[in-house]
Amino acid sequence: MSEVINRDVPAAILKKLNDCQAHLQKGNVYACILRLKDLLERLISTPMIPADKRDVTDAVNAFQKRMSESKAFLDIYGPVTFRDGEIDTLYDFVKQLITIKEEEILAVVKEEGQKNDALAAEAATRAEERERLLAEARRLLDAGQFDEARASIGDNDEVITLLVKEYNGAGIACRRRKEYDAAVAAFKKAIAVYGKDEGLHYNLARAYIEQDNWPLARDAIGEALKLNPDFQEGRKLFRFIEERKK
Repeated sequence: MSEVINRDVPAAILKKLNDCQAHLQKGNVYACILRLKDLLERLISTPMIPADKRDVTDAVNAFQKRMSESKAFLDIYGPVTFRDGEIDTLYDFVKQLITIKEEEILAVVKEEGQKNDALAAEAATRAEERERLLAEARRLLDAGQFDEARASIGDNDEVITLLVKEYNGAGIACRRRKEYDAAVAAFKKAIAVYGKDEGLHYNLARAYIEQDNWPLARDAIGEALKLNPDFQEGRKLFRFIEERKK
């Protein structure tokens, strides 16, 4: 199957824009601009049909106006004027804001001396725990002990995110190399870590199709649609599989 424009990406970007708005309303300006940077990167790099691109760009234009007029933003950065439609310019500006904030944080940490040492030690401890959890989860997943792996991770969102990204990325790379057995194994591990992402089940279904394993492909895309019945790419793939049965 050839790669096609994913019509679900605009909706995902708009959802991230809602997250930005929520952080802005709470006064969490830095969290807001971090998420804004991520969604702008996706907007710039993702192919879209013109109508979707226009809708998303209009939403970004409206948000940047609200952000520049918000008290929380003005208190930190002062008055700023954005121009509608200049997404690349907005992206560069947001990166500058993040750099300014990071420099402020570094300056404060440098001044605090002993407190910096304590923070560094705490960060090192967290990093060690993260690496321990990652190593243990990988060992259990490689052994096929999926339930045990999930239990070992618990509610550690950082570890879950890292593992899902790792195994999903590996699965996509294997599928592109036509290593379909390895792709299926990688996607299964990603789903074992976090099974509530319809995109993972979609990727697994595509790998099964490449294996010519149509029944399992149908089961996998069925799981994706259970999670999100409005998943358009999933519905297309389901129809494709159903047509194959006729």
